[in-house]
Amino acid sequence: MTPTSRWLRRAGFVLAVVTLHVLAVVPLHDPAQLRDAVLTVSPDLLLLAAVAVIGGAAGRPGLVAHLAAALLLLATFLRVADVVTLTAFGKEFELADFGRVWPIFDAWANKAGAFQRWAWGIGMLLALALLHWLVARAFRVVARTAAQPRGAAAWLVALQALVLAGVLCPHRAFQPSPLRMLVAVSVDALREWLDPGSVLGPVRAEITAAAQRMQRDPHGLERLDGADVHLLVLESYGRVALRHPALAPRLRGFLTRCQQQLAADGLAACSSSCAPAVKGGRSGLAHAELLTGVRVPSERVRSLLMASELVALPRRFQQAGYRTHELLPGMPIHWPEGDAFYGIDASIIQGELGYDGTLYDFGQMPDQFALQKLMERVIEPAEQPVFSMFVGVSSHAPWSAIPHYVDDWQIDARTFAGAPARTHDVHYRTMLRDPAALPAYADALEYVLRTAFDFARRLQRPSVVVVVGDHQPPIAGALAPADPSFDVPIHVVTNRPELLAPLRALGFVDGLDVPDEVRAWPMAEFAPTVLRAWSR
Repeated sequence: MTPTSRWLRRAGFVLAVVTLHVLAVVPLHDPAQLRDAVLTVSPDLLLLAAVAVIGGAAGRPGLVAHLAAALLLLATFLRVADVVTLTAFGKEFELADFGRVWPIFDAWANKAGAFQRWAWGIGMLLALALLHWLVARAFRVVARTAAQPRGAAAWLVALQALVLAGVLCPHRAFQPSPLRMLVAVSVDALREWLDPGSVLGPVRAEITAAAQRMQRDPHGLERLDGADVHLLVLESYGRVALRHPALAPRLRGFLTRCQQQLAADGLAACSSSCAPAVKGGRSGLAHAELLTGVRVPSERVRSLLMASELVALPRRFQQAGYRTHELLPGMPIHWPEGDAFYGIDASIIQGELGYDGTLYDFGQMPDQFALQKLMERVIEPAEQPVFSMFVGVSSHAPWSAIPHYVDDWQIDARTFAGAPARTHDVHYRTMLRDPAALPAYADALEYVLRTAFDFARRLQRPSVVVVVGDHQPPIAGALAPADPSFDVPIHVVTNRPELLAPLRALGFVDGLDVPDEVRAWPMAEFAPTVLRAWSR
């Protein structure tokens, strides 16, 4: 071997080791922390380097290189996912979160056509395959250096020295181990599979207690006297909007103006705050909690809840003589199992609304368009009392485009075909740390709140409109000053003012503002509270 080739091999070895180290520690969620991260050591990388050394010594460098590469890429994904789920969603990463990868891609590519989605998906897979090949090549270089006894011994000494240095270092030299976290959550899942009673028994007991409470408390809804009830769930409407110094003055002033308009039209309003078990996302869990009286922090709980005999809030309205409807502009397909459990007579989803305008993030259409369809198709032709649940989309992250507001509500399929009223340079990949997310979020909230309150003003039948956020936005814990709470506002607006008296007795305050001293109650209290307030 010539001196030049020896130096090239040494340079390739150094480059491979540096590449593996940077990949193992780089903070993809916040590249600004790269300098500090490079000075730490990944225990997963040490373990995988040891695997590569053993494989090289055993004469199987290629096999162990691919195995180590796959595990390192998995560890990198888990490391980023754990930080993001903790920062944005206020929870630790769990095995079920793997199932959120496709919905996240689906939301990110919401405005793309089928061909573009396939192209992006294939492109991502090819990029991942290329990255795997490069990382495997780097591990193969490491494995080959251990093919000789002297190289294997050198690696053994180096790895032991790194471990010893990390143990004795007075500062945090080792990063947390994502692979150890994966093993822990996998063991928990295995324990649930082997001994479901010990894991699921307490959850089933909680669901049974909630079902008994919903049955024991008054639930005839006689005090409504046939007034329609519309539950408007606004995406990411969190109490951070009323607490953050860059948001609160604007939003509180906006709510005051909305309250004045409602009062001028003879409508009364009161407000409070509740706290779901989730934040930043997982809206379906918050919806389940809202309608059942059960705290729903995970898919495990929701699955058990859906299989239970609990009578959900919409079915209580159904039993009281109401026609129950659901309007879901963000839902591309029907969910008959959910409708059957909750007690929904008719559900209208995205493709059935006839929207032919500009495509907006997540739900494609503005909330005002969807609520106009609710009035046109459900409320105006109704011959019996109506309970409806609307799940908004216009305040869904990343709030990059704000629709025009149509003052007279004369809306057809092409009303929103033009450009948005405002756009913001905010993206899914940057919004957690981007201060530009704050004005974008405020604009989106003003739009959806104006739409919700004006919807209440346009109702001619005796009606109660409940406006509630499903969870805090994903930026609540990321942009200083952070709001670590799970609190969301709740407003009740009605043209039957006497229906607010029972709510005031339960702690609601008059108006649309939610003062700081109002304490949030669990969102699981919503369904039993409604039943008690409006039943004899």
